[in-house]
Amino acid sequence: MNAPGDLKQILFSTRQLAEFKLDMGWQGVAGLIAGGYTPYGPGLPHTDRDVQAVCLREKPDIVFVEMKHVWDTSSRGPWRETVPKRSELTGVDWLGRDRGIYRVTRWCDPRTFQGYMQHFLTHELRPHAILVRYDLDNVAGANPWLDRDTLVRNYHTIDKGHLSQVTPRRQQGILSGAMAPADVYPLRSRLAAARQSCGPLLRAMELLSHCGYAHKGGPEAQKYLAQLAQYRVAVVTTPYGWAIKKLWEATLAGCIVLTNLPADDVIPGIDENLIRIPNDIEPAELARRIRKAAAGWNRDRQQFLAEECARLYDYRVEGARVAAEIRGRCVDRRADAGDDQVDLAREIRRLRQAIETLTARLGSREPVAGGWGEEEEALPRRLGRGARV
Repeated sequence: MNAPGDLKQILFSTRQLAEFKLDMGWQGVAGLIAGGYTPYGPGLPHTDRDVQAVCLREKPDIVFVEMKHVWDTSSRGPWRETVPKRSELTGVDWLGRDRGIYRVTRWCDPRTFQGYMQHFLTHELRPHAILVRYDLDNVAGANPWLDRDTLVRNYHTIDKGHLSQVTPRRQQGILSGAMAPADVYPLRSRLAAARQSCGPLLRAMELLSHCGYAHKGGPEAQKYLAQLAQYRVAVVTTPYGWAIKKLWEATLAGCIVLTNLPADDVIPGIDENLIRIPNDIEPAELARRIRKAAAGWNRDRQQFLAEECARLYDYRVEGARVAAEIRGRCVDRRADAGDDQVDLAREIRRLRQAIETLTARLGSREPVAGGWGEEEEALPRRLGRGARV
């Protein structure tokens, strides 16, 4: 076990994430690597997939294990058709039983694969910390079986290399993303449908379809940012009240953002770029707000906010922040365990004295007034059934 200032951190994931059209998954891995984690897994610098063997050899203090569906090739794996053969991690259940290693994973979309992930989190890995992208109360509310104290907010990230000069643009508003299903994107799908019949909204806002979730071909983030950079205003509707990545991407591209993100979910550093709209907003009212925001668009202000977004939410910066929080939690847990051990040792000494006193009384055949005393009465309760002293 290493000293608090020199904790050994390793992660298990897969390089395949770098081939996804959406770069969120790979940025999370690359961010942790920037935060000091040594990477293991298919396609990574260390290709070992046996979690148990690596841990026994390297003796890490903290281990991050990728979400199971990313590497699960079994018949239960939701992504089994796209997961390359020989990508599966082994020995994860062993890690879940080990008491000396601080265990971490993530759950990028806590509304999908809920039963599958519940089994992984509660019966296999048993993590001490779970990285999530969204408001912690929101995530815990959707998954009541989760221990909220294990959740760690890992904000969406961008690549600061994608920051460019904010340029003048004439077009007003854009609404992008998946337009269906309506139960997931109620506001977005309603506005997309209304645009066809609402004259003001038709002129104020254009639509851009989602690029898809393909697991090959590489990220399309730069292409999407270039499309956003043509507009003054981005309308970003949030499924389930989640702070989705489009909030960051639109800010980086120089757009003012109209969003139905709950007001109490404040995004540090860029929240001033977000103008809240209600979930029941009428198309005509949205068109009015788009025109008003577009009229107040200022290049210098948007350049400043884009630079703040790049400074605060580059994947390396956020990865280092999250890694530091995990280290702090690991150290705190060790300190708590140390205090518990001291208290337990003190309690055991006191109980041994009580046992010795009782044994001496019984050995001398002296009557014990009133039967068992308070100390003896408390022994089974304190030690628990089957405990040893």
